[in-house]
Formats: sequence, structure tokens, C-alpha cells
Amino acid sequence: MAKALIVVDVQLDFCEGGSLPVSGGNAVAERVRDYVRAGSG
Repeated sequence: MAKALIVVDVQLDFCEGGSLPVSGGNAVAERVRDYVRAGSG
């Protein structure tokens, strides 16, 4: 069975230091990045 991950519009604006920061935004973006990297090999 094939698996798919759909990531919709992850924006740096919601990371700490962005224009609309959300607490923990950086951690979420980093986890998405790591998950995509792990699955792309």
C-alpha cells in the first residue's frame, strides 16, 4: 500500500520571529522537514 504525506502551505510567518508567531511553530516546521527528509530516501 502506498503512503502519502500532504503538507499544505507551511509558512515561516507562524514560526518564532515571523510576522504572526505561534509558540512552538519552529518545532512543528522542523518535525515536518525531518519527516519529509526521512521518507524521501
